[in-house]
Amino acid sequence: MSIPSITQIIRDPGLATTPAAITNYLFLGCSQKGPTNAVSAFSSPGDVIDTFGDGPLSEDLCYFLAIAGGPVYAVRLATSVAATTSSVTATRFASSTGTVAVSGTALDAYEARVEIKVTGAPGTSQFRYSLDNGLTYSQQTITPSGGTYALPNTGLTLTFANSVDKGDVFTFTTTEPGFGTTDLATGMDVVKADNTPIAAIVLSGQFATASAAATVAAAMATHASALFQLFRPIRFMMDAGGDNIATTKTGFAAFVSERSAICYGRAVTSSGKPIVGRGSPKCSIVRALAGRAGSRLLSTDLAWYSAGALPGVQAITHNEYLTELMDVEGFTTLRTHQGVAGIFPTNVRLRSQVGSDYQFWQHGRVMDAATSTSYIALLPFLSSSVRTIAGGKIDPRDAGSWEAKNKDALRTVLQDPDNEQGTTGHVSALDVSIDRNNNVLASGTVKVKVAIQPLGYAKTIINELSFSANVGG
Repeated sequence: MSIPSITQIIRDPGLATTPAAITNYLFLGCSQKGPTNAVSAFSSPGDVIDTFGDGPLSEDLCYFLAIAGGPVYAVRLATSVAATTSSVTATRFASSTGTVAVSGTALDAYEARVEIKVTGAPGTSQFRYSLDNGLTYSQQTITPSGGTYALPNTGLTLTFANSVDKGDVFTFTTTEPGFGTTDLATGMDVVKADNTPIAAIVLSGQFATASAAATVAAAMATHASALFQLFRPIRFMMDAGGDNIATTKTGFAAFVSERSAICYGRAVTSSGKPIVGRGSPKCSIVRALAGRAGSRLLSTDLAWYSAGALPGVQAITHNEYLTELMDVEGFTTLRTHQGVAGIFPTNVRLRSQVGSDYQFWQHGRVMDAATSTSYIALLPFLSSSVRTIAGGKIDPRDAGSWEAKNKDALRTVLQDPDNEQGTTGHVSALDVSIDRNNNVLASGTVKVKVAIQPLGYAKTIINELSFSANVGG
């Protein structure tokens, strides 16, 4: 047994503090290390890094904790989609013969740039590097005499050969490790067996193609339906893949699920766990949208302008404001607003069938809250006795008692709290009714109906202006 002591840890770069979360989100994805196919809870970015190390799952969790708070839950999935590394492209300042090679297995998606700052052979030359396409850089470093340099926190090693000249630039890219439907199924079996109350699931990371993303989306929709059958309604959001607009539309043409938000586009976003040379990686817009979703109340439209621009989002590859091509197709996108700084959600669309009541993320969240609440409120009545009247119908006194208790529970969750507009209620109205004509005596069935009138959302504002000779008094 050791003597009493204090251990101090200095994290560099530092990590943001974590607020308290409004609701429980669960992420599934790939990371460098940590328990596989187990539900883990985190309340600080430091805990995430200690457990999972680097990788897309760690990045998403740390960003979420900084924006939405904790605890947040995660399942590390097995990695069946290997990371890839491109060939190195050399842009030479002069006639140097030096080369830079890269080896190893990438832990995440990098846009690497190695710049030679001092001419010479290994042991003499100096370089700096960026992993986010030149947005942030390492310090200038002397090339090791042996020629090899391990890039911290990446799984990659650079090998310098021959003499390089000041001004030479060597670039390469990597893709992140990923998961497939079998990996997802194993992880979701763990989620189904776990009793942690979860409001929404986020599939972490980026998919290379729309076809790969659509395959995973279809599998995840099946898992979401299975959770619903277990009285655990959830919605999920995920990346739409890295293809162009036309290919993405084709890839998802047959996919419909009112439990999904399919997010199209990439965003340069400040890292929740920056490493040297990678403070602003380009990632799926899912990262920023999950943070926004987890930080808002259940009835809040995630595109609400007054919620502000998405924190840390600096640039986007697809601006729906300029195209208006993907929102109408049921994809979730980001946009700018004319004359205003920052990046905002366009709409967080649910990939519902035409004519569905569930257009936006908040519609699903409100109904999921109602479903869970009503289920818990009705459980005490399961297998209870009820009085009957002529024809085996439920006695109105018992019907009224059931209605009142269910309605009280729903009001507590949906009507009594204030929404983010400062008014009362996440819904406009609700009612509960028992079918008084059903023969309970013969069927053993009590039929309950819950009716919810949702809030309206101002998606179009018409502002008419003109000159007038008769203004004022």
